[in-house]
Amino acid sequence: MNPAWLSRTLVWAGTLLFIYWALINPNHEGAAYAVGLMIGAGTFVYGGPRPHLVPLMVVFVVLIGALELVAPVYLKNQQASPGGFFTGYLTGLIAPYIAHRLRK
Repeated sequence: MNPAWLSRTLVWAGTLLFIYWALINPNHEGAAYAVGLMIGAGTFVYGGPRPHLVPLMVVFVVLIGALELVAPVYLKNQQASPGGFFTGYLTGLIAPYIAHRLRK
């Protein structure tokens, strides 16, 4: 499987899932998963022999990850958990990388 195609597909899937979970059927965990999936899939660019890191995506991961970790402290009335974002991020990050490694 082509890792660049898989990465682009995961970004589009995350976009569609975010639209669904943010507008059609509101779910905070699902929306966080979709954002993590989009950012995770866009962290590396698979076009050559080695994947190239996109520094802006690393900044997004650090900022959103810190927000996800700190938000449950400030939102005492709501049930907040960083699990959705980090699960989506790892899914978007690992799936294209595994496809890249298996292609070698």
